[in-house]
Amino acid sequence: MGRQITFTVYGEPRPKLRAKMGRGRMYNPQANKDAAQTIDYYCREQMHINGNGDFNHNIPPKPMIGPLYAITTYYLNRAKSQRERLPIKKPDIDNLEKMVFDALEGSIYKNDSQIVLSLAFKDWATDGEERTEIAIGELCGTDAPILYEMLVEPIRAATEALDV
Repeated sequence: MGRQITFTVYGEPRPKLRAKMGRGRMYNPQANKDAAQTIDYYCREQMHINGNGDFNHNIPPKPMIGPLYAITTYYLNRAKSQRERLPIKKPDIDNLEKMVFDALEGSIYKNDSQIVLSLAFKDWATDGEERTEIAIGELCGTDAPILYEMLVEPIRAATEALDV
């Protein structure tokens, strides 16, 4: 496998909001910009501290090239009234992923279209600390089938066994 970057973004996971219309034109909500800056900050800060990357807090990395995989876990606070084992509530997981992938575009990779394999989870923050754990890595030619077998095939087998 090629290079892998792992880091944690502390705070409430934020979904990507839709563009808004105002004064006759479309604009990106400020909440999207703030969330993207937070994700980028934690990525750069933890890579600098952990030595996972080849850059410090102020110098951008050399973007990853080629196909990539992404594994993201979103830990949400549970309201006392929520009894479900897993958080089947908003925000939607695809909007959470879109925020992360767009925020890292241009710094960790050139374009989020490079992500060819994505695995995302929503879970409760059992320790009460909302956060997002992110791992993004380069796929070499032989990695994709191995990762597919490790990640996708067990899920497919489980859904078939449950007759979902």
